Amino acid sequence: MKARNIAFIVSVFPLLALCGCLEFPDGTDNAAKEKGIIYPCDANSECADGFVCHKSSLPGFTYGECAPFCDTNGNCPLGRTCQNDVCLRSGEGNSHCVHGTALSDNTCACEGGWVGQNCDECDKEKAYGTDCTAYGSVKDQDNNTYKTVIINGREWMAQNYRRQSVNTFAIPNNDKTNVAEYGLLYKWDTASQSNFCPEGWRLPTMAEFADLFTYAGGESQRVSDNLRAGSWNNGNDIYGFSALPAGDCFDATQNCSNFGELTFFLSSNDNGYSDGSFYGLRIDDGSKTVADSAHGFDKREFASVRCIKGDEEQHNTQCGNGIVEAGEDCDEGKENNGNDSSYCTNECKIKDGCRYDDNIRIFTCCGNGKVEGALKEQCDDGNYTDNDGCSSCIVDPGYGCVTDDKSGMSFCSPLCGNGTRDDGEDCDDGNATDGDGCDARCQIEPNYTCSEQPSICNCNESYYGPNGEKKCYGSLTDPRDDNHHYKTVVIGNQTWMAENMAYTGDNITCDTNTDFDEFVKNYGCLYSFDDAQKVCPQGWHLPTIEDFFTLKDSLGSGSYEVANKLMNWGTGTNTSGFSALPAGYNISPKKSHGFGEEADFWSSSTSTTLGGLIDIMKVKENYDFNTAEDLLTLAVPGSLLSVRCVKD
Repeated sequence: MKARNIAFIVSVFPLLALCGCLEFPDGTDNAAKEKGIIYPCDANSECADGFVCHKSSLPGFTYGECAPFCDTNGNCPLGRTCQNDVCLRSGEGNSHCVHGTALSDNTCACEGGWVGQNCDECDKEKAYGTDCTAYGSVKDQDNNTYKTVIINGREWMAQNYRRQSVNTFAIPNNDKTNVAEYGLLYKWDTASQSNFCPEGWRLPTMAEFADLFTYAGGESQRVSDNLRAGSWNNGNDIYGFSALPAGDCFDATQNCSNFGELTFFLSSNDNGYSDGSFYGLRIDDGSKTVADSAHGFDKREFASVRCIKGDEEQHNTQCGNGIVEAGEDCDEGKENNGNDSSYCTNECKIKDGCRYDDNIRIFTCCGNGKVEGALKEQCDDGNYTDNDGCSSCIVDPGYGCVTDDKSGMSFCSPLCGNGTRDDGEDCDDGNATDGDGCDARCQIEPNYTCSEQPSICNCNESYYGPNGEKKCYGSLTDPRDDNHHYKTVVIGNQTWMAENMAYTGDNITCDTNTDFDEFVKNYGCLYSFDDAQKVCPQGWHLPTIEDFFTLKDSLGSGSYEVANKLMNWGTGTNTSGFSALPAGYNISPKKSHGFGEEADFWSSSTSTTLGGLIDIMKVKENYDFNTAEDLLTLAVPGSLLSVRCVKD
């Protein structure tokens, strides 16, 4: 420290005229200037011994001046005050160190998180808020360190929890690179355990989130702005809470959503609903500017965690103050509780029939027979029944609802059958009947094409019945065989394939007696008895001998009558739609018999009179069906025959 006394100061006055100081811009303190005591300066090197270049913060002082050191007794000339060994102007104090203390060399010792030459810049990595309060810290059981902040007297974590030594957790957006910044996501059952947070810390209560909500602005937009981190849509983050949009997940490895858009924080409160939900805090992004201090969650959901320090505070519950507190299910304020548009009663309980809707993320009071527009209901038919046209106060697909202006009750009816093709309908032929091409749900039936309005439907494949009437085939798609399409037909009370099976998968052998591709295209395959047992698709089976009896009985009793109705060649009329074709049969591979003359079909039944032989149905021109024995015949197991499956 340089020697400091008045005599010494006076002795150097002549030197001051040579110090090369800047001019005074406004003539301030002319008396001192005339005496040569104080000179403008930029640095200590421009001042004589016994002086220090001090930048005053008083009005009008935008420059430095050479201020003398105090003498050994702390005295100063010109009515100045001794501050940290420097003679400063009256009223100035240490004001050049905005948030700190001036040192003898005119530098500043900054307070809290303030930095910079004059302690007027806040280090946002180390501090938060307008007063630049330094972050605290806490470590979890995995030795992860978290910043902490004091908000309204309570200490909160300022970063999302990321402890991994728990039973289960999810990663935001299923991307591990997000963990360092966004933390991890947890189920309520995991986070509500007593040892989940660090020692002395715990999951916040809903009342504590409500207090935070109120302190941070009390209105959703202000709360969202004030609690969001600066990196999230320019949040103000004035309390250092630094909320980030980690989104949520519905399982531990996938099905994550809302990342970059919103965040959910778990509370310790179970809302007591039978659907297994709980309460927490939600903050949406700045474009929605929504914060919700009484948000319901599904307990299967993974969400973020901010632990709070200390024991739970006791709150005096006040229903009607707009804050969900201990013992309350809801609170929309005294002006709103109990109103028709509110889901909350005057006792701060959820109204009967009201529930949280995960799709639109609000409470709806469905089933009270009144469409409540404030709750975004599309309809309300006075019940809780789903699929009746109005489910969960949402209009079901295929229905239209009309709301009575006086009562608010919705009356819903199917749109299908009104002759107009509405949203979700493929067709509408003016009725709700199956089997006419446009089914009872207004969907086009297989093997039909529909057009016009009301819909006119025509089948793509048809046959003519016994009275010359046009009839449409049904359709079957075999998913095992590249969605191979087979015609089907209803005969009596049975549904039969109207084409021979042509499946070749599952190590099943398809035999033919001519060019393979051409034969299969027209006649299907010839199968061994063993392969025939497993060739039918799911929901269909190889006919039993009784199935063939039923088929015959449905078509009549006369020999030529039955044959003609089954056959689609020669003298056959095919009025049954069965469309039997003369594929013949093979005794061994490629050794054909009866091709062009007869059709032979396996049954699953073994003859009860001739062991080892298999019952089959044979169809041919001029074949005698007068007796059961004539309808049926026998084949050796080594034969290769056609297969027609019948529906289970």
